[in-house]
Amino acid sequence: NGDFLSHRTLCSLVEQAVGLIFMRQKLELYSLADVDGGVGSGFVVARTGDASWSPPCFLSTLCKKHGGNNSSQTMTLIVVRKTELINRLILGDTVKFGASKKQKMNVLIRDAAIIGMNDGRFNVVTEFMAATTVNEEQNQSAYALAVASEEILNAREILAGNISPPEQSVDFYGALQSLECPYSMHSHPILPDSLQSYCDTDWVELSPHGLGTVSAAHGGMRTLLKLISQGGMEEEKREIDMFARKFKYYLMDGVPVQLVLPSNPGCREEKVLRLTIKNSASLSESVLEISRKRRPGVLNVGMQGSFVATLDNITRFSRNPPTLVNLDDEEKKRFFSFETDLSGTPIMMLAKNRKDAMLLLCGMKLLMEREKF
Repeated sequence: NGDFLSHRTLCSLVEQAVGLIFMRQKLELYSLADVDGGVGSGFVVARTGDASWSPPCFLSTLCKKHGGNNSSQTMTLIVVRKTELINRLILGDTVKFGASKKQKMNVLIRDAAIIGMNDGRFNVVTEFMAATTVNEEQNQSAYALAVASEEILNAREILAGNISPPEQSVDFYGALQSLECPYSMHSHPILPDSLQSYCDTDWVELSPHGLGTVSAAHGGMRTLLKLISQGGMEEEKREIDMFARKFKYYLMDGVPVQLVLPSNPGCREEKVLRLTIKNSASLSESVLEISRKRRPGVLNVGMQGSFVATLDNITRFSRNPPTLVNLDDEEKKRFFSFETDLSGTPIMMLAKNRKDAMLLLCGMKLLMEREKF
């Protein structure tokens, strides 16, 4: 019943959406064109002028059953990327949403992506048809305490954010924010005690001829990892494995940084440092990218980064700023840079705080040591 969605793809869909429709269908109650289907209910939230989410506007639905799910009730998420579809709901139109196996378009560029759940995981639904319209009676009831008894509440007022959402929706908006702002909403990885001493020393890739020393280039991390791999340090191994896994997710979600330009060291450009894993079996093809911050509700697919490098090309990580770069004491604590065999000069940035800079250096050093050596 479609491909499973990665966490990163789901986040991208929500970031670019102008509207989100959540619907529940009772499938045994209705037959549409000789295909099992049902009536249901749901709600839509839309982007307001400041790119936040509106209060929920309740809907009625009529839909076909989508294949691969034999449950009497199903939950479906429709990610809407076309403003016209939301405007038609506001005008009181019945809006149809559908998907078929013949649709080959990438899920990230569809006007409306249909997302279901199978075995506890989100997936792209490939067989689906639904007709949706605003449920004015339910809206009036849900917001009865917020409007005067004689006032008629319409969908436009709700989806423009001119009324407060119900108190019961607090957790729902928290969940949406965790998808759009994972850096600020999710807990960050914690450095194991065994790695604390490797947060300040540079990482330098050894030449093919073995020049350089492990202690000078890597602060001894490679020695530690070799000892752990030989057994007898099970607790340290578990802690490091857990840190490496959480660090990858932390970097895949995107870490806010300020890019420091060599041509204008006083200039600070707000960017995001992000890891994209191309092949789960090997990190060498993975991409480390510095790009502008994503804007909620705006198409971000194909957004070009300021700098992109595969991990295989990276030759150095450092927290020591060059002497020619003028930084104050607080900025020096947040400094982080990396070099590639193609960049010529360091790619310099300031992390949000000293803790992030320590995480970036130690975490990248750990990933590179495990991958390369």
